[in-house]
Amino acid sequence: MDDMRSIGKVIAEAEDNYYWDGLTVIQTVLVVDVRGESVEESLSKASSSLRRRGWVSSAREDGSWEQMESSKWNDVLVTFSDTSFVLESGELGSQVIKAIEGARALPGSEAFVVLSAQRTDG
Repeated sequence: MDDMRSIGKVIAEAEDNYYWDGLTVIQTVLVVDVRGESVEESLSKASSSLRRRGWVSSAREDGSWEQMESSKWNDVLVTFSDTSFVLESGELGSQVIKAIEGARALPGSEAFVVLSAQRTDG
């Protein structure tokens, strides 16, 4: 979580747990202002910041989202995208939705990045 927090100013935070394929998934979501002028610039800054901390891209869709992994945290995936993309995905708990919607009410929110760290407990 320190890696995620260090890439910018944390605007909102929420946690959610759910079950998937027999596993408990713990999801921590941060809405972060990385001081980008646009969504694209913010996503690029988030990616660069995490890469400098040893994270590597495992999946991505240019301009929409990226997923990263770290050898330091074998059971953790970090996915990040813009607030609109995350809300449109429809796969969020109510606390996460409240945190993102609250952040979207702030000035400059169109360039905020949503980082979701998911880890599994066997």
